[in-house]
Amino acid sequence: MFEASRLKGYEKIFTFIRADNTAALTTYLNQGFQIVGTAKRHAKIDRIYLDEIIVERFV
Repeated sequence: MFEASRLKGYEKIFTFIRADNTAALTTYLNQGFQIVGTAKRHAKIDRIYLDEIIVERFV
């Protein structure tokens, strides 16, 4: 994915991960992503607001 992104001219991959999804966050961090912020109460599921962790990686 990273090589394909570079070939398309992308410089950075940026995404949101639900704060309660620690397995996904660990996977992204192990792939070289860095936490750049938190979107407070960004998602609402079953009337419950959840934070989302913002991560990015330069390719």
